[in-house]
Amino acid sequence: MIKVMFYLDMKDISNINKLYCNYDIKECYTKVEYYNSKDNIIRINNDKNKNKGKLYGKLFYLDLSLSELVKRLNTFKNIKVKNRDLYYVNIIDVYLNDEKIVKDVYIIL
Repeated sequence: MIKVMFYLDMKDISNINKLYCNYDIKECYTKVEYYNSKDNIIRINNDKNKNKGKLYGKLFYLDLSLSELVKRLNTFKNIKVKNRDLYYVNIIDVYLNDEKIVKDVYIIL
Protein backbone atom coordinates (compact mmCIF):
# COMPACT_ATOMS: atom_id res chain seq x y z
CA MET A 1 0.00 0.00 0.00
CA ILE A 2 1.36 3.42 -0.95
CA LYS A 3 0.53 6.92 0.29
CA VAL A 4 -0.15 9.49 -2.43
CA MET A 5 -1.29 13.10 -2.23
CA PHE A 6 -3.45 14.16 -5.17
CA TYR A 7 -4.75 17.58 -6.06
CA LEU A 8 -6.67 18.94 -9.09
CA ASP A 9 -8.66 16.32 -11.07
CA MET A 10 -7.32 13.28 -9.24
CA LYS A 11 -9.09 14.44 -6.07
CA ASP A 12 -12.31 13.42 -7.87
CA ILE A 13 -13.53 10.07 -6.54
CA SER A 14 -14.79 9.02 -9.97
CA ASN A 15 -11.20 9.24 -11.25
CA ILE A 16 -9.87 7.33 -8.24
CA ASN A 17 -12.43 4.59 -8.85
CA LYS A 18 -10.94 4.13 -12.35
CA LEU A 19 -7.75 2.93 -10.67
CA TYR A 20 -9.62 -0.25 -9.67
CA CYS A 21 -7.96 -0.66 -6.30
CA ASN A 22 -8.81 -0.40 -2.63
CA TYR A 23 -8.22 3.00 -1.08
CA ASP A 24 -8.71 5.15 1.99
CA ILE A 25 -8.93 8.97 1.85
CA LYS A 26 -8.08 11.84 4.18
CA GLU A 27 -8.15 15.61 3.61
CA CYS A 28 -4.64 17.05 3.76
CA TYR A 29 -2.23 19.75 2.68
CA THR A 30 1.48 20.02 2.12
CA LYS A 31 3.78 22.99 2.43
CA VAL A 32 5.18 24.42 -0.80
CA GLU A 33 7.54 27.24 -1.66
CA TYR A 34 5.43 28.43 -4.60
CA TYR A 35 2.17 27.48 -6.30
CA ASN A 36 0.67 29.15 -9.36
CA SER A 37 -2.70 27.56 -10.14
CA LYS A 38 -3.10 29.39 -13.45
CA ASP A 39 0.07 27.92 -14.96
CA ASN A 40 0.19 24.83 -12.69
CA ILE A 41 3.66 25.61 -11.37
CA ILE A 42 4.53 24.05 -8.04
CA ARG A 43 7.88 24.36 -6.29
CA ILE A 44 8.68 22.32 -3.22
CA ASN A 45 12.03 23.29 -1.73
CA ASN A 46 14.27 20.67 -0.11
CA ASP A 47 14.88 23.25 2.61
CA LYS A 48 11.57 22.82 4.43
CA ASN A 49 11.92 26.25 6.07
CA LYS A 50 11.39 27.86 2.66
CA ASN A 51 8.05 26.10 2.11
CA LYS A 52 5.62 28.68 3.51
CA GLY A 53 2.53 28.21 1.29
CA LYS A 54 -0.07 25.45 1.50
CA LEU A 55 -1.26 23.17 -1.29
CA TYR A 56 -4.53 21.45 -0.38
CA GLY A 57 -5.44 18.02 -1.65
CA LYS A 58 -6.36 14.55 -0.56
CA LEU A 59 -4.17 11.84 0.90
CA PHE A 60 -4.92 8.45 -0.58
CA TYR A 61 -3.74 5.14 0.78
CA LEU A 62 -3.78 3.00 -2.37
CA ASP A 63 -3.46 -0.75 -2.68
CA LEU A 64 -0.98 -0.38 -5.58
CA SER A 65 2.73 -0.02 -6.24
CA LEU A 66 4.00 3.32 -7.53
CA SER A 67 4.86 1.84 -10.93
CA GLU A 68 1.38 0.32 -11.26
CA LEU A 69 -0.21 3.63 -10.27
CA VAL A 70 1.72 5.55 -12.93
CA LYS A 71 0.89 2.90 -15.52
CA ARG A 72 -2.82 3.23 -14.74
CA LEU A 73 -2.69 7.04 -14.67
CA ASN A 74 -1.26 6.99 -18.17
CA THR A 75 -4.50 5.44 -19.43
CA PHE A 76 -6.58 8.41 -18.21
CA LYS A 77 -7.40 10.90 -20.92
CA ASN A 78 -9.12 13.55 -18.78
CA ILE A 79 -6.43 14.21 -16.17
CA LYS A 80 -3.55 15.46 -18.26
CA VAL A 81 -2.00 18.25 -16.26
CA LYS A 82 -2.02 21.53 -18.18
CA ASN A 83 1.41 22.64 -19.42
CA ARG A 84 2.97 19.26 -18.58
CA ASP A 85 4.08 16.29 -20.67
CA LEU A 86 5.61 14.21 -17.89
CA TYR A 87 4.85 13.33 -14.30
CA TYR A 88 7.25 14.44 -11.61
CA VAL A 89 7.23 12.37 -8.44
CA ASN A 90 8.46 13.75 -5.15
CA ILE A 91 8.34 12.47 -1.58
CA ILE A 92 6.81 14.93 0.87
CA ASP A 93 5.26 15.23 4.29
CA VAL A 94 1.56 16.05 4.47
CA TYR A 95 -0.54 17.48 7.25
CA LEU A 96 -3.98 16.20 8.15
CA ASN A 97 -6.70 18.53 9.43
CA ASP A 98 -5.71 17.79 13.03
CA GLU A 99 -2.13 18.90 12.11
CA LYS A 100 -0.85 15.32 12.37
CA ILE A 101 2.13 14.83 10.03
CA VAL A 102 2.22 11.87 7.64
CA LYS A 103 5.76 11.36 6.35
CA ASP A 104 7.05 9.90 3.08
CA VAL A 105 4.02 10.53 0.89
CA TYR A 106 4.33 10.54 -2.90
CA ILE A 107 3.06 13.60 -4.72
CA ILE A 108 2.71 13.35 -8.47
CA LEU A 109 3.19 16.70 -10.14
